[in-house]
Amino acid sequence: MCAGYLQKDLQNSDVKGVQNYSVTNYTKNNSTLLYGQTISANVCDFNMQQFLSNLNAHVIDKHIVCDRSIVYAYTSELDNFVYVNGNKVNLQISQDESRVDIGYPLIMGSF
Repeated sequence: MCAGYLQKDLQNSDVKGVQNYSVTNYTKNNSTLLYGQTISANVCDFNMQQFLSNLNAHVIDKHIVCDRSIVYAYTSELDNFVYVNGNKVNLQISQDESRVDIGYPLIMGSF
């Protein structure tokens, strides 16, 4: 399913490899229907390989923007996705030396 409301949200079992995290849910017009989630954590509480492996996700693209590493990934374990440069993406990970943000399907807001 392409972008729209999330059919499945990130559950505790999906975020193995991330500890002591907070979740921000994004809804439209105060409804209960999610259209995005962002998970934030300290980088010392994050294991990229374990997180991606747990979701059977594969990396689509990587960039360095200023001091942040940006990773775009796709997993069939999560229903929704967007197209980025012609590729399906449903996880965006932004990491610097102190913080990591994980967006589903993309990071909402700033990082």
